[in-house]
Amino acid sequence: MGIDISMYAEVRRQEGWQLAEPLARNPYRYDEDEPEWIPTALYSSRSYELFAVLANIRNPIRAMAPFEYLSEPRGLPADASPQLLDYYRTVESDSFSESWLLLEELTAFDWYGKEIIRRGVVNPVASHLFPPGRRGFPYADWPGGIQISVSEQGRGAEVQWIDTYAEAVGDEFMIDGLNRLKSYGTPKDVRVVFWFDC
Repeated sequence: MGIDISMYAEVRRQEGWQLAEPLARNPYRYDEDEPEWIPTALYSSRSYELFAVLANIRNPIRAMAPFEYLSEPRGLPADASPQLLDYYRTVESDSFSESWLLLEELTAFDWYGKEIIRRGVVNPVASHLFPPGRRGFPYADWPGGIQISVSEQGRGAEVQWIDTYAEAVGDEFMIDGLNRLKSYGTPKDVRVVFWFDC
């Protein structure tokens, strides 16, 4: 069973922190006890590397040492938007390690300068793609007909490579997520509020 993240953007306005995006219809509403409208997620993929960097969750993950992280979980902000708090109360029993980070903190972090030695187990047919000092994961060079898969343990060839933190976390957050956050306002007036669930 894996861990997922629920992440939402808030913007500070004169009346306080508010959701950055309008509520969306709940696609998982199967009975009337569940909310019809929920906050729009900023990010909803499962990147354990991102979880490690944001809040020291699942750290280390596919790496020789733990990732440096932005903050231990801080709890929900006391001034979170009412709509977000209302929604959180409906999922609270399945949630843990609640936290928040300002866009200012996210953009000050050296995602592209920090590097980490990654490790994993791959199909032996692809192990030649990982010579000592390999920089970046060899997606473009992967042998045809072989599934791209990296596990922490199991059968196969153990390999290492070097990633920047940005490469490890992935473009969905580094490009799509951060660009959306930047579009909402100044870095000190935009934040992400998030929690984990399994």
